Amino acid sequence: METQTIDKLQEALEKLLVAYEELQAQNNNLNDDIRSLKDQNSELADKLSMYEKDNDDKSNAMDDMLDKIETVLEEDENRPSANRFETKESDEDRLSVDADDESIVNANTSKKDEQKTEKLQLNKLDNLMEGFL
Repeated sequence: METQTIDKLQEALEKLLVAYEELQAQNNNLNDDIRSLKDQNSELADKLSMYEKDNDDKSNAMDDMLDKIETVLEEDENRPSANRFETKESDEDRLSVDADDESIVNANTSKKDEQKTEKLQLNKLDNLMEGFL
């Protein structure tokens, strides 16, 4: 009878040992999975940080560009020749009629050239701004 009890206890102990080894293997697998997830989390955090930094850099660049544009526009507004809403006609802006050949001649072609240059500069500035957007 003692032998049977010992045999049963030994069988139960072997079953417990097998179950323990299985649980230990599952625990090791779970630990590996946890390490893998932590590594992935770390990689994602690094990418997020990189994207946030890139976004901040772009935002700062856009803010700088907007400041430059505002400065240029303010300077442009402060120049008397830049006021496009001027209602008074100056002598330079008037057109004169040549009575001999009845052709209309612009009395101020240099001012038109100046305005074209300003428009080109504004177009360049607009294109540069679109490049940042």
